[in-house]
This record gives sequence, C-alpha cells and structure tokens, in this order.
Amino acid sequence: MFTLDDVPDLFIGSYIKKNRNATDKDIINAYEEQQATSSSRFSVTASTGFKVPFQQDVDYLAKLDQRIHVVANGGNEFYNYLAIVQSSGYGKTRTALELAKTRPLVYMCFCKEDSTGCPPATLQSKELLKDL
Repeated sequence: MFTLDDVPDLFIGSYIKKNRNATDKDIINAYEEQQATSSSRFSVTASTGFKVPFQQDVDYLAKLDQRIHVVANGGNEFYNYLAIVQSSGYGKTRTALELAKTRPLVYMCFCKEDSTGCPPATLQSKELLKDL
C-alpha cells in the first residue's frame, strides 16, 4: 500500500531510533500499522501536503524565529521550549517542520491515542511526557 517515499521523515527517524537494524520494509509495515490505528484524517493526502511549497503570511516564519530567539536567550523565567496551540488545519506541524530547517528543533505531538487529531501522537510520547 505504501512506499518509503510515503512515510514522513519524522516517523522514519523515530522508528529507526528505536529499531536500529530496521529495514525499509519494517518501516513501511510499522507506518501502515500506525495508519490503520491512527486518526483517519492523517492519511496519505495529509502527509503529501508536506511535499508542496510552504505558504505563509508575510514574514511569519521570520517573526516566529525571532520570538524563539528572544525567549531562548532571555535568561529570565522563560524556558527553551515553545508550545504552538491553534485550531485544526492552521499549519502548526508544517510551521514547526519549516522552522526545523533553520534551527535545532525537537518536534513532539502529545495527542491522546484515541484522539482524532492530526498528526497522531509521537511514538513514545506518553513516556516522554512523564519525563518533562
């Protein structure tokens, strides 16, 4: 059903980190299993949306990047993380992935397993959340 080109890079990286000797077929099978159990809204159509050029409001990424820089280097009560919160379909995930092209970024989605949110929860997100 899927090819390796259909599997998002974030999924591949997360899967390989846990399964160092994984083959392409292992990755594809794991992705197919996740898709079968995840929200029906996170489909091939949604994942292919990341392959088209990013569209943004005027200097949106530059302004967000500048704000992250101010918070990260502020030295006061701020922390070096940023929560992006908005209604569905506004491009939060795509924006985070675009930011990752210009600065170090760790992306995690903490949706509940039964959530209809898109994208589905990051693998092992429950365990990561316990450590925060």
